[in-house]
Amino acid sequence: MMNKTSSNEGAFTLIEVLIAIAIIGTFVGVFGFAMTNGVQTSVNNEARLDAMLTAQDYLEEIRAANSQEQFTALLHEDRLCDDNVTAVEIESASGEADLYEIEVRVSPESSTNVEAQLKTRLYDDVDVIEEGTYQCTEE
Repeated sequence: MMNKTSSNEGAFTLIEVLIAIAIIGTFVGVFGFAMTNGVQTSVNNEARLDAMLTAQDYLEEIRAANSQEQFTALLHEDRLCDDNVTAVEIESASGEADLYEIEVRVSPESSTNVEAQLKTRLYDDVDVIEEGTYQCTEE
């Protein structure tokens, strides 16, 4: 007597294949989301670092300005817009002569939701700093 064996003993059923595809699809979707999120975070961090470096450079150039012409050129609207500086605010620090609080805000072109902001206090030994808000108004 011969035993009849089913020809699909080692094969998968359609339900098993569909469940496997669903599980693999879920893992691929989660992995893809994580990768996309990681790349976006990296891009934002790079933009934020660039903005911080630009703001720091501006503060250093303001500190190094030793004439009214240099100071005025630094804060000219065209220069601010070219370097993606959205605003520079300068105000007198309370109680001390020739001490100013300077805030620089930078928003890089590559990212509209990233902005860097640096503040410092600076003594004006050569009397070139003028109080005010200097902005890039280009759109």
